[in-house]
Amino acid sequence: METSAVAQAFRRFNYQKYSSFIALVVLFLVSAFLSPFFTRPGNLVNILSQVSYTGMISLGMAFVIITGGIDLSVGSLVAFDSLVGVMVMNYVLGSIHNELIAIVTGIVATLVLGAVTGLVNGITITRGRIAPFIVTLGTMAIFRSLALFTGNAGEIQSQSNIYGEFGLANVLWLPVPVWIMLFLALVLDIVLNRTRYGRYLCAVGSNTRVAVFSAINVDRVKVIAYTITGVLVAVACGGGTSTGGDGGPLTWPTSRSVNSTHGSQCWAWLSAAWLSAATTRTSFASGRIFSANSSGKKFAVP
Repeated sequence: METSAVAQAFRRFNYQKYSSFIALVVLFLVSAFLSPFFTRPGNLVNILSQVSYTGMISLGMAFVIITGGIDLSVGSLVAFDSLVGVMVMNYVLGSIHNELIAIVTGIVATLVLGAVTGLVNGITITRGRIAPFIVTLGTMAIFRSLALFTGNAGEIQSQSNIYGEFGLANVLWLPVPVWIMLFLALVLDIVLNRTRYGRYLCAVGSNTRVAVFSAINVDRVKVIAYTITGVLVAVACGGGTSTGGDGGPLTWPTSRSVNSTHGSQCWAWLSAAWLSAATTRTSFASGRIFSANSSGKKFAVP
């Protein structure tokens, strides 16, 4: 009797909804089995620190992918945002010799630039009626060219002596960027599941035509999604340049320096993420950060 109940529980379990978590647990167990050093606290904290920056960008990409789009330009934007932020920081520091004001100004400049570039992508896609793949492929080349021009095809180093302290600081045994990523994930999950914009976003991803007939401003929803992605790229850039460490696949700056080629491989895992979403049964209508929603059809009516 108990065996039958367990079997029924396994059959009723929503494997599709928790597939990402199941894959993560399997990967963790396999890694722990293959290497005794994998489960050491220092190694786990190091892994969390490295994935926190790509995690921040992935949160923004979730919004774009839910709409059925893709943003290939984020890798080039990583380099461009970081270079501009450090240049502004160095300029202000050389002018007023106040590190705190210089750091704040540099971070604000990075955030503004990220928002503007995301807005440009969104407006070009919606107003120009051009496929997101084509638009962001073009802006990827544009932002990379601007990064190479701004950094003179080399690197720029921050003149601040305290900029790296924030990114390297720990709170409750975890690096600050990890807490930032978790906080952003919580906020964006609430936005997707507890706000009108989140319902509209999932409606657009589920069926754009039905969303239009439901009086949803589809263009505005998409523009906001791309703008959010640009802002989160800027947030990741601020944390990445301040850590002075290696951020894994995005090759984050070392020694508080920013290279004009950073983020050059970002398009590869973005394309993989988009193709993965495109081939799932739920299409692009999933509306959760921590777990996929079983269906986006219920969001079709505001």
